[in-house]
Formats: sequence, C-alpha cells, structure tokens
Amino acid sequence: MATWKSAVERSKIGQGHQFSPSNQCVGGDAPIFQGRMEPFPLQKIEPIITFYIKRHGNTEKILTLGHDSDESVIRDYTRFLKHLRCGRVILLTHGFLSGCDKDWLEEMKDALLGVDKQIVALVGWKGGAHVIKYDAMDLFRQPNPYIQAAANCLAVGAWVGKVGKVATWLAKAMGSEKDCLWRIGHSLGAHLMGKAGESAKKLMSTSRPVFDRITGLDPAGPGFQTRLPGYRRICKNDAAMVDIIHTDGRHKDSSVMIPYFGTILPLGTIDFYPNYGFGRRDDTLGNHSLAYELFTWSINNKKRLETCQELRDNPSITILYPIGVKVNACTSTRERSKGAEMGYYTNKGSHRHGNWYMETNSYPPFAPVLKMRRSCLDPRPHVARSRSLERNVLRSGGGCWGTGTFPSHAAPLPDPVEIVKDVLDKINPFKSNSWNLDSTGRGGSCF
Repeated sequence: MATWKSAVERSKIGQGHQFSPSNQCVGGDAPIFQGRMEPFPLQKIEPIITFYIKRHGNTEKILTLGHDSDESVIRDYTRFLKHLRCGRVILLTHGFLSGCDKDWLEEMKDALLGVDKQIVALVGWKGGAHVIKYDAMDLFRQPNPYIQAAANCLAVGAWVGKVGKVATWLAKAMGSEKDCLWRIGHSLGAHLMGKAGESAKKLMSTSRPVFDRITGLDPAGPGFQTRLPGYRRICKNDAAMVDIIHTDGRHKDSSVMIPYFGTILPLGTIDFYPNYGFGRRDDTLGNHSLAYELFTWSINNKKRLETCQELRDNPSITILYPIGVKVNACTSTRERSKGAEMGYYTNKGSHRHGNWYMETNSYPPFAPVLKMRRSCLDPRPHVARSRSLERNVLRSGGGCWGTGTFPSHAAPLPDPVEIVKDVLDKINPFKSNSWNLDSTGRGGSCF
C-alpha cells in the first residue's frame, strides 16, 4: 500500500487554501483520506463490458469483453460487425455500491439505442465498487470501503483505456469517422472514464484525445476535490469534449455538516449546474441520482434543457482543518447571447465552454413548464416569448384560449402566472394548491 502523509499533516499543508478549476487532474480531501489504497487486481474486480445494438426493433447483445479478453478475438468480432454501420460506440458505467443491474443504466441504454443508430455498452465493475463487508469484525479490519472503491475505479479505468483502442478499430470497421467514441459515467464512474481517456492516449502514443466525448454525471467529490495527495479525477484533457452535470455539490443548507457525494468544482470543457449544482431534492442520494435522471430524460426531450444563463464566477472549495472543505457555490448568473443545451444533445450546436445554470423540476418533466426568459434560439424577444408560450401551452393540451390554436393577429396575452397555474393544474396528478410562483411566472417543482 502506498502510504501518504497523515490527514493532519496534509490538512495543515492546504489550510485555508482555495481550490478552483485548473488542468490539474489529481485531487483529494485532506481530512477524509488518510492514505491512498492499492486497487484490487482485475482478477478480483472482474470488470466486464457488454455491447448492445438495436436491430429490427429488438435490442441484441453482440459482444462481451472481460479483463482477460484477447485482442485477436476482438478483432475477429469487428470483421463480423462491419455490416452494422453504426455511428457511435457509447460506454456507460456506474459508481460506488452499484453495478450493471441497476434500473437507471438499463433505462439509459434503451433510450440511447432508441434515438440513433449506435452501439451502447455497459461497463460493470461491481467487484470493485461494492466492497462493503457485512461481517462486523471484517468492517473494523477493512479500510474505508469508499477509499478502496476509488482506487479500484481508476484501475478499471486504465483497463477501459486499453479497450478504447479496440473501440477505435470497431468504430472504423463500421464506417464511423467523427464523434464516434463516447464515454458516460456516474459518480466514481465519471473518474473511471476520465482515467480511461488518459490511458488511451498513452497507449496510442498521442497527445490528442482518443475519445470524442466524456460525460460526467455528478462526478464523485470526496477524495477528488483538492490538489493534495488524492486520486486522479476527470478533467477537460481526457476527451475532445468533456461535459459535466453537477447536482450534489453540497447540502442545500451550507451551515449543516451533512456529507455530499458530488463536487461543485468545474472539471470539464463545459459544466452544467442545474439549480446551482445542489439542493434540488431534500436528500443527498436523491440529488446525486438526479444527474443521470436528467441525462436520460434529455435523450427524448431535445431542446427542453437549454439555457442562456452562465454562472458569473467559478465555484470553488476551501480547506478548513479539521472539518473538511468549505464549498463556495456561485448563485449569480449573467445572460449570454449564445446558450448551451444540457444532456444528450450538448455536442450538437451548443456553446461548448463555460459554466451554465438552469432551473429544473425535481422530477419529470424536468424542464420548467413556462420559460419567461428570452430564448437562446430566437434573438427577437417577442417571437421567442410567443413561441415559448405556444409550445408549452399546446403541450399541455390547449391554446391560450382553450382552442389549441393561436390567432394570427397581435392579441394581448393573458397573465403568465395564470397560464402556468392552469397548465400545472392539468399535468399535476396531486392537484397541489401550493405554487410558490413569483411575478415572472417561474417557480419550483410541478409536484
């Protein structure tokens, strides 16, 4: 085991120091990590990658790779798959205490297969992620299971980087030319995919990114946030585009010492902070899972998660000995003329840099029902406002006057707050009378 300085010594090194985004890919949390763990061997983790494709309306399993798979066998598969001519190869993976049997992974896989002709693969490393021992005596003898899983995820990431070479052959065999290699990871899985991007570059002896895109869904925070000795984290150099969705960067009450699972730090080429990156739901686990729910919802809801609001400052953290780190979230925004879209369609026409804010609901439908801000899509405020009203009210089942159509003449529009209340009444199964709306027509969750 590689032994680092004690938590106390490391905390004093960085006491009071503020960390903000940089090209540095190594992070840690001094008061939490008392030393870096050696990862389990791959033979113990037993990582596996299962590839799927959709043909004739059915999802088919076409290839399974293990840590001991031979490259020559994989090349034979690529010859067989030439006729499939798929556009992309997408790898999905989970985080701590999870596995490929989770419902959200299946839902995301099915949604991805349903919108474009592409191969989707699930990366399972449950043997390295679910390391908690249920025997009480073993728990006292074993190191922190999260620290062990953090080490394991990077070992699996290095192996996935090797498979990245194979994915390159696979993509070329099927006629893909650009934007064909995409990796998506949640929590520790985001850092796993970042490590895969770094490893693939080393294996192919290139300084240019091998992967076209990596999406980090609320990357794990503990152990990955500061530049003190810690674990290697996802960063913007790991792919041509690295997009991050932050949903659990801190507890919604900053004065409460409740742990959080994500990080507030900008780590990608473009970072999204729905609801400022924290506190949309009441519990930490719910906020952490919101990231993959938002992404899955975006697949079949194009242009519903657009924004023109950019954070004014970079979120950061400050080390506070001995309690941990202080999260410095940014809760002020400015409007930009060019916006960005969060989720599946980030790569298509988005402004691909910066830290972006948007308001979402706690549960589907995630997009606010009525957007009174000027749309990013039409520079004419009156047109954007009119189209926004038409889109959202028609979606609810009727026009402004209950006819399902809008007159061509310039008639005065009803009060926007009343429109929102009417729409929410129609779509809300709980018929709540608590709206919490302000004069702009914006409010909280529909439910």
